[in-house]
Amino acid sequence: MMYNQQFVVSIKCNGKIMREHGDEVYLPFGTEYSILMKNLSNRKASVKIWVDGEDLFDGGSLIVDSNTNTELERFYKTNHKFKFIEKTQEISEYRGDKIDDGIIRVEYTFEKQLPIIQPSYVQDIYNPVWYDNDSTDAKKSKYRCSNIGGLSNNEYIRNCACDSINESGITVKGSESRQNFVSGYINVLEDKSNIIVLHLKGYNNKDQKIQTPIYVKKHLICETCGKSNSSQNKFCSNCGTALF
Repeated sequence: MMYNQQFVVSIKCNGKIMREHGDEVYLPFGTEYSILMKNLSNRKASVKIWVDGEDLFDGGSLIVDSNTNTELERFYKTNHKFKFIEKTQEISEYRGDKIDDGIIRVEYTFEKQLPIIQPSYVQDIYNPVWYDNDSTDAKKSKYRCSNIGGLSNNEYIRNCACDSINESGITVKGSESRQNFVSGYINVLEDKSNIIVLHLKGYNNKDQKIQTPIYVKKHLICETCGKSNSSQNKFCSNCGTALF
């Protein structure tokens, strides 16, 4: 788990929290993962996340309530889970290479401390009037928040990098997700933000079974590698990206 300034970020795969090697996390190519966050502060946090350089919330933010966990398993724009695949030469030639491929960047900002309210008495001592030492009304901003979370102290798994020529991978659309988002509100944020960065690397799982695709006349072109796929395929037969 990566900890910084009362905030924790972890990668979760197959129901287990992956252990980092420095800032690197190794995942088997072709597996789906989620981003688990825990806010240890007594204030809400506004969280922005970039995966492979893509802003997941398109300028918006995710609210992580104080002293709670939030697990993000899908893209905000589509209802597909995060899936980590090998960035092959074929994929690089089709989509190109990005300097931040495989990088997960989490930027979080806490709410400002609430002002201390002190009593101030006027002429009628039997009817005290209470004043806030901050004369301005706290402005509120609208953010997106997830209603799914959970963390068990026993959910750990030690993973190691197998001998692999290519450890580079990218995140693509995986299977469909039922995770929902709701609107939420957060008070004025601090001026300073904090950042946690994780670098996803992969290895080939020799035990992984590959399903034989079913071919029909109409084909779908994969947006990641450009492979032509059967219209009955939900995932690309070449790289595993969700086709629709």
